[in-house]
Amino acid sequence: MSGSTWEGWLWPVPAWIDDRDPVVTDGYSNIKTPRHRRHLGVDLMYPRHPGDEAPFPWGSRGYVAPVGTLVIAAGPGRIRYAGLSPKGHDVIIDHGSVGGEEMRTYYQHLLAFARPWKVGDVVRAGEYLGPMGGDIQAGGYPLHHLHFEVRFPDFRHTRDPLPYLRRWKILGLQGPRDPEGSPRS
Repeated sequence: MSGSTWEGWLWPVPAWIDDRDPVVTDGYSNIKTPRHRRHLGVDLMYPRHPGDEAPFPWGSRGYVAPVGTLVIAAGPGRIRYAGLSPKGHDVIIDHGSVGGEEMRTYYQHLLAFARPWKVGDVVRAGEYLGPMGGDIQAGGYPLHHLHFEVRFPDFRHTRDPLPYLRRWKILGLQGPRDPEGSPRS
């Protein structure tokens, strides 16, 4: 499997209309306290601009994510799991050894699958996994976003994806670029 380095890795959602870059709208927390829940990944959406439909079913708190937004494989690997959960369609990709550690990525809240994924199917970085769906929030409205996790050695333990996302490119309308928006050659 070709995944031994971080070269060519991408954010799991591309830039959206007007080359609007995705942002982390809910961060990682592996500590549960009475005031905070555990959130073992990050949620990805886009900054709301004037004229975007408000506030549901697209998003909330200044962010939007239209139904059908592309969800793409962050890196090369093989499908480890593709199934339906109470929170939508989920995909787990096994990337093998990356940077010296076994790694998997987890994609949650897909509306459907791009194709009938089977365990062992090979995926490339940037390959379309399915359209973004949502999670039912308070009031019964779907909050459309992608929940994304990175899992290392024993795959039950997650790490904050943000340090990885900071190094990965965003697939934009004009090709891959750094998260700050400058084109990357």
